[in-house]
Amino acid sequence: MTGYNNAMTTPDSTSPAIFADRSAALLISRQQLYPNRSSLWVRRVVEAIEWCAEKEITILTSAGMTTWELIAAAVRLRKAKQRLFIPASSPQEFERKCHEASIQFDLEKPCIEPLFFKARASRQEIARYRDECVIGSAEILLPICVRRKGSIEELLDRYGATASVVSRYQCPYGKRTPATRFELDVGNVPDELHQCTHLIHWTRTSNGAWPGERKIDYYRALLASDTYPRTAYHTLQNILATRTVRASSNHMPGKTSVVSFSACAPAQFIPLMKWRSRYRQMSFEPYGIGLEREWALSRGISPVRYLDAKSEGPKPDEPWLCQSAGVKGNWRPENEYRYRGDFDLNAVPREKMVAYCLYESEAQEIEKEMGICCRYFAERGRGEAADGHIAP
Repeated sequence: MTGYNNAMTTPDSTSPAIFADRSAALLISRQQLYPNRSSLWVRRVVEAIEWCAEKEITILTSAGMTTWELIAAAVRLRKAKQRLFIPASSPQEFERKCHEASIQFDLEKPCIEPLFFKARASRQEIARYRDECVIGSAEILLPICVRRKGSIEELLDRYGATASVVSRYQCPYGKRTPATRFELDVGNVPDELHQCTHLIHWTRTSNGAWPGERKIDYYRALLASDTYPRTAYHTLQNILATRTVRASSNHMPGKTSVVSFSACAPAQFIPLMKWRSRYRQMSFEPYGIGLEREWALSRGISPVRYLDAKSEGPKPDEPWLCQSAGVKGNWRPENEYRYRGDFDLNAVPREKMVAYCLYESEAQEIEKEMGICCRYFAERGRGEAADGHIAP
């Protein structure tokens, strides 16, 4: 890193007045999906922000990537000064994104600035342009966790030759921690999981904020937890605590927000709990909430109609109840049902509900805290922590 090696490195005793009213950028290469406050790079981010705040340095931040967003949220929570750059292809797009960012990060509009790019730029080009603009605009560079021969190191080399480089918060870059995967044996689960009496909403570890959750609240939880706070188990707890199953529009026709259920018995559903490399997460995990089948059907939860490529006949009035049967795979085994919008659990009698967890200890905790029946897939496994929970 030529520029980095030749750049000025700031000593600890530097007077705050030297840096007052200057701008800084924290440099972080891509990190693991599931960090927490114990992650070394996260700790160094917090320390660097504290240093900047004490010296009245304005921190340049952005959005669209976990590393940038974690910095933006941490700066806001510290109430330090920041300028958040939003990539946009037009003034109209910037106004929309600016409004969204002000809500998501609890920011005032004057500290949000546009980075305009050409309309047909690829996602990679936009990310590169964003990194270069933010880092190139900073008078002080603070490398936190930089990958060798990566794009961030290249920018550090280029701009570190003229900017002040503060390396005291830098930590080694290691391989990204692999995400948690589940592999369950259908033959080893309790007999009761082979029964099909409920429509079940299965959940999974979230790669970010829950549906309807502001990013500032997601990162606040992350910065306060020694384990990743949005695992499938945490998601189930949140569903039961808020008495709401949040709808999602992901992969839905017309971006209609729905809650999905399956009529498969839990044991029958295990083969569908697969790792999806494309999305870097499990399709489902063994955590969910089940509603007694007949009661659920009486409340408007409806079966999905699977369509082949050559299917004929009229489409239903609700296109969100249609699903491609699949081309490379077959979606029919999911036996899916859907409900439009959020599903309110307040009206569900407790005896009509059952929860599902991976481990017996988690099921016991759910029953104790929430007062509903909870079934489990395994007594205890290799991935279970000493407190009975599993987390990425």
